[in-house]
Amino acid sequence: EPFNSQVFTWLGHYFRHVASNPARAAQCYAKAFACDPGNTAAGVAVVDGHLANGQHLLAATACRDAVAAEPRARWAWWRLGELLLRSSSPGDAAGAVAAFQSALRLASKEAGCWDGLARAYLGQGKLTASLKASARALELSPWAIPYVATHALVNSRLQEHETAVALWRRVVAARPRRGPTRQRRRRPRRPDRRPPRVLIVPPP
Repeated sequence: EPFNSQVFTWLGHYFRHVASNPARAAQCYAKAFACDPGNTAAGVAVVDGHLANGQHLLAATACRDAVAAEPRARWAWWRLGELLLRSSSPGDAAGAVAAFQSALRLASKEAGCWDGLARAYLGQGKLTASLKASARALELSPWAIPYVATHALVNSRLQEHETAVALWRRVVAARPRRGPTRQRRRRPRRPDRRPPRVLIVPPP
């Protein structure tokens, strides 16, 4: 029942933030998500936990369960798109496109979803569609360097070298600069100017 799901969710919050017991928290979130896959807080915790452990297949399965229970779960569509982008399967690019499109139907001004859609189109070789999506991401968030890099990559693939170079320069300029490593000079050891200790032996 949803009520039980909420109880287990709050228990998960308690074990995570108060008791500092991530293992128990994960168990509670998993139970809450099993009771109600439409529970956003539990679903996010379960999926992010799988991602932290490198369990991408389990994370994708949880996302699919979430959108099956609640088709308006934007967070699940977004994460599913990113997971499918990481997959090496050639057919997953189409699934990523569909996932990002579903997320954007729920929140059309999410720059991250537009950037993900651009990368998914790029994986399919649809350069014109990728260019439009990456331009939209950059329009919504002009100072986000990852989105600048995506737009630069798409322009490079389209042989728009002048635009691509200008964009790559923005990416490089935003990187933190590290100066040359300075070696600490060892100061020469000062001679001990203190007078030598004299051992005074008492007379017999």
